[in-house]
Amino acid sequence: MGTQTDSVLSLYSNEENWIIMMKMLLNKEELVCDIDNPPYCISKAPKAIRSIKEEAVVPQRIAIGPYHHFKSNLYKMEKCKLEHVKVAHQHLQLPSFELLVDHFQTNATRLRGYYQEVLDVSDDTLSWIMVIDGLFLLQLICNEDPLEFVDSSGRSVTMETILRDVIMLENQIPFFVLENLLAESNHATKIPSLFTLAMKFLPKISPMELQGIFMEERHGNALHLLDFVYNLVCVGGSPVPSTTLDFAVETISLTVWSTLWNTVKTLNFSFLALPVKIIDSTLNVLASMGISFSLQIVEEKALIPTASELSKVKVKLSNTAYGIRTIHFSHADTTLHLPKLTMNINSGTTIGNLLAYEAVAKPETPNFARYMQMMAAMVHTGEDLELLKSQNILKHEGESGNVVKLFNGLRHVLIPEGQSDLDFCIKNINDYYNSRGKIRVKNFIKQLAHSSWRALTVLAIILVLALMALQNFCSIYSCQGLFMASKNNLISSF
Repeated sequence: MGTQTDSVLSLYSNEENWIIMMKMLLNKEELVCDIDNPPYCISKAPKAIRSIKEEAVVPQRIAIGPYHHFKSNLYKMEKCKLEHVKVAHQHLQLPSFELLVDHFQTNATRLRGYYQEVLDVSDDTLSWIMVIDGLFLLQLICNEDPLEFVDSSGRSVTMETILRDVIMLENQIPFFVLENLLAESNHATKIPSLFTLAMKFLPKISPMELQGIFMEERHGNALHLLDFVYNLVCVGGSPVPSTTLDFAVETISLTVWSTLWNTVKTLNFSFLALPVKIIDSTLNVLASMGISFSLQIVEEKALIPTASELSKVKVKLSNTAYGIRTIHFSHADTTLHLPKLTMNINSGTTIGNLLAYEAVAKPETPNFARYMQMMAAMVHTGEDLELLKSQNILKHEGESGNVVKLFNGLRHVLIPEGQSDLDFCIKNINDYYNSRGKIRVKNFIKQLAHSSWRALTVLAIILVLALMALQNFCSIYSCQGLFMASKNNLISSF
């Protein structure tokens, strides 16, 4: 076993741990998961997501769980973490740390079953990790007010930075660890359940604003914190009772057509006056219908139309507030119902880790990935962003340009496989949009132009070159009357 240069264990003799690990590997019974173990593991983030932005899936300040617990660069926060652990231990009036560790050692096999990777630490070390990190996580969850964090160099670390690391897939510990710690408290009968505590903590880490009734019987079986957020975001709450990513983008910029048309309009031939007027009037009518035909062909295979495109065909947007499962398109009132997405300093990390978790745990039903695909497809410009904000579908902090850039990036990396529950809704939106009269005209023009653009472009280039030669000839031999205005010089415009 090679020396782990990024591990604090490399500062000490690691031979004893190596022997323990070898014994565990040779004794297969020690690595067999209990029959009641969860079907999904706490795994490393997929390489596809890690390769995009590693710092979004690898903790930068604080480690939770065995994957990164011994990384030397994270030990700057260890003293601060232990101080919070002691506060939580005292507040909960728990037994001694040694007794808590002994308790988890009896559950070591179950603990290992939650992790996809083989953990090269002893049962004793693993139990200490769970006690320390479990109490730290409880201290975060139980306190409604922000905690203070200072690293070993005396620098303050923001609460948002800590929350950013806590939500990462590789920084998870099983929820049953937290439940067992709460059960050991002398105040166990007075302390709310872990589900209740986690629900109060949810707004600090959730990318959505959720409403409704959340029943512990339905939502209280989360495997870990990220799984808890994922389930609530996807499933959402029940309504309150009342009396009543392969995106192929092919952009063909044909400025030569604009140059040709602008030049034709400058020719001083009387027989061209009527055709030019008719074509200009036709283009103006198409523009008034929302059909842009600027002789620049843009062919994009988008999942759904953008927010501004939907608005032009009278599609309304409404906030469901009950999670992804309630997303739907209503033909009766032409309304697309979407949950409210909050974009802040940690949103990119949270979204990335939710996508990573779904890719590992539930690749067959990529509901969260499909939802993010829909949002990315709807946001192409600042106008789209403002429209979603005005309809309470999107809330963001910071520059609008950065949010648009984030969505533009997501469009090219989100390529989930499997069938989503949202596919039917997406089909309904596209069917409605494509059935509108002016969209049919627009699509017909695009198909016609796209099918013949190569031959037409060659013809346009020939005509432009011919007109350039004619204009050069006239500039030498004084046939100025051929062109209406010298300021519209063909060479400069081309």
